Amino acid sequence: MPKHGPETARLINEETGEEVQPGDTVLTFRGEATVFRYVSRLPEFGKSGKVFTDIRPGGEFYPQVFGCRILTRDDPGFTASP
Repeated sequence: MPKHGPETARLINEETGEEVQPGDTVLTFRGEATVFRYVSRLPEFGKSGKVFTDIRPGGEFYPQVFGCRILTRDDPGFTASP
């Protein structure tokens, strides 16, 4: 499973607009807490990407489950990592 780092993709909290960092705790729409690990699939052809968490084995989910979206280097507003 590919891991996409901050040079290619970032997870953005839709409510706050803040970037979610690997290791940050995120909540599912059901209120379950888990830790965001990395972007596992980039969005393409109108499909949402996916993110990997430690919620359970095989913890790959759509970012919308956590109220987030994936921003890629092709999106307006994407800036290079510091």
